[in-house]
Amino acid sequence: MELAEHKEFSEDRIKEIKDAIKEIPELIKNKLCIFVTGSYGRLEASKYSDIDLFFLDTQTNRPTSNIDTVLINAEIIKVCRKLGLSEFSKDGLYLQKHCLGDIKGNLGSPADDYKNFYTARMLLLLESQFLYNEELFNKCVEEIIDSYYVDFHEHTDNFEPIFLANDIIRFWKTLCLNYEHKRRCKEEGDSSNAKNIAHSKNLKLKFSRKLICFSFILKLVNHQGTISNKNLLI
Repeated sequence: MELAEHKEFSEDRIKEIKDAIKEIPELIKNKLCIFVTGSYGRLEASKYSDIDLFFLDTQTNRPTSNIDTVLINAEIIKVCRKLGLSEFSKDGLYLQKHCLGDIKGNLGSPADDYKNFYTARMLLLLESQFLYNEELFNKCVEEIIDSYYVDFHEHTDNFEPIFLANDIIRFWKTLCLNYEHKRRCKEEGDSSNAKNIAHSKNLKLKFSRKLICFSFILKLVNHQGTISNKNLLI
């Protein structure tokens, strides 16, 4: 498939999922947004691509209940199977709900890493497409970017988002370290299938992953003058 075909395939599948999940009762009654990352988030998916979803809950006083979360996950799994999409990776391990307040409040803390807030935040900013509740999705993006702009009001004439740039560069370094760890584990098995998987991940790291990180950095570097949080979203 050419890049244009991957883009068209991704957009078609995303639209089908959007149309299928928008009437899920438990989604309607809760303040949730859903976004997709990975190859679908980059609009380069194929029929062999698995789908990576993230759920963001913006309710603070009454977060989405565990039962509602289970019901939502079950309906989404049914939808994806009906559409013939690949099964969720690691038996649905990553079908988890994150609270926006936790992602913002734990920025830079030890919990940022081990509770997966960091990955959710970076993927939201760098390679995401919304699946449900576009208005809330955009609001979440804005609020997370605002978290990196806490000193903006003191430097409105010459502000540069170094905090954000450092976080993105850290994400790239983390991806590289994770790749090396997984590659060594695969090499211990030394099967041809393991080597093929390692080669595939290496290609993604060299191209797709590198592009999502450094295209954002280049945007920051190339911008003339103060980079406000609003300009960053254009």
